[in-house]
Amino acid sequence: MIKISLKMPGSFEDSIKYIEYLHKLIWLSSREIIFWGSYNEGTDKWDEDAHPFLGCNDTFYFACADGEDFEEKDMDLIIEAYKKFGDHGIDAWIAIKRGIDVLEQHITPEYIAAKEWIKSCK
Repeated sequence: MIKISLKMPGSFEDSIKYIEYLHKLIWLSSREIIFWGSYNEGTDKWDEDAHPFLGCNDTFYFACADGEDFEEKDMDLIIEAYKKFGDHGIDAWIAIKRGIDVLEQHITPEYIAAKEWIKSCK
């Protein structure tokens, strides 16, 4: 689960890692790859915190608002997939995580290439 705190970690090294982590979240947000909501996948409840998720509306199901949570350890792969394949990379990452494919009209050569690339990285 993604956590954001206004309190910096104790050591200098941990502070640098935290700033890099925040930079990745901002990078993903600024490209509208992630969105923020108050639903907490970890507890399966709505709460007062902000929880990022990957947007995938109308990608796996018709006429559907949809999103997928992710963990901090996934962010580098998600960013690289987006840099290499654009939205196809995000769709492929979610499809692999869910174990299902996107809707037929979203299955493109780029999506297939992204899926193969992501699988080769794991």
